Amino acid sequence: MSVASADVRQGVPRRAFLERALAATPLLAIVSWVVLLYATQAVGHPSPTLFTDELQWTQLSRGVAEDGLASIRGDRTWFESLYVYLIAPAWWLGDTATAYEAVKYLNVLVMTSAAFPAYFLARRLVSKPAALAVAAASVSIPAMAYALYVLTEALAYPWAVLCAWLIVEALAQRTRGWVAAAVAASLVAPLVREQLILVPAAFAVAAFLVWWRSPQARRLRGSAWASADTAALALLAFGVLVILGRWLLQSNTTWRLASDPAPMQIAYHGLWAAGALMIGLGVLPLVAGLTALVPRRGEQLSSHDRAFIAVTAATCGLVLLSAC
Repeated sequence: MSVASADVRQGVPRRAFLERALAATPLLAIVSWVVLLYATQAVGHPSPTLFTDELQWTQLSRGVAEDGLASIRGDRTWFESLYVYLIAPAWWLGDTATAYEAVKYLNVLVMTSAAFPAYFLARRLVSKPAALAVAAASVSIPAMAYALYVLTEALAYPWAVLCAWLIVEALAQRTRGWVAAAVAASLVAPLVREQLILVPAAFAVAAFLVWWRSPQARRLRGSAWASADTAALALLAFGVLVILGRWLLQSNTTWRLASDPAPMQIAYHGLWAAGALMIGLGVLPLVAGLTALVPRRGEQLSSHDRAFIAVTAATCGLVLLSAC
């Protein structure tokens, strides 16, 4: 009896492992075929493109490979991105052509890995077939062409998707593990690419939005709180952002160039930013993503639904604000 019981106990974990492995097969198959597709395209891209960005990241990563510090032709530079440390080992292969091929294939593997957090996030919101479709779509957008170049986008894109998944889980479950993971990933995001400074900002705004709709916040506001009070609070927040923007005009050149021109120039930059976002994501994914923010009539939102809406709204709002 004891031997049979032991066999039964050993069989349960084995069956569970096989079930998990079989359940992961569709996602792994999708990622594998996409990797094969982009790797085939990488073969047809045999030489670097002569433009400033690719030359810059190549030089910086080669400096890291040689002495552990980012440099351009021996001259030390400021820290730019964790991406140069990711691709630096490729230059240890010695031969430049082989190293360049290795960087492209590494880019393909890293950038297509965005399908995994995209699937895990979608699985919290939709059915498994729909989540698989989301995973496939997340690595089928026009911006995946960046995987064929030595550019920070190859790491920034999957990291941004990873942050989105972790932040939604943190806001929905509110456990120490998820919150710690989301905070850590968000703080690292600007080190991957400077523009990802929006990630921790979006995390903070989304956390406030989720809290604002919580029963605790309603009790704190009290029954006397009216729509006019919400409007006044939003106006106060806008004033704080204006003051912050004026301070950044004096301390940040990038912000000054983007926001200080005449109003028509600001609108011009905003339209270009919206167009770049639509081209990068694709028209259908962008429209579908924005449509998902509006719940159906009578729909009961789960904690993950509310967290996803808050994160998406906060991110889109900050992107528009930074563009204008």
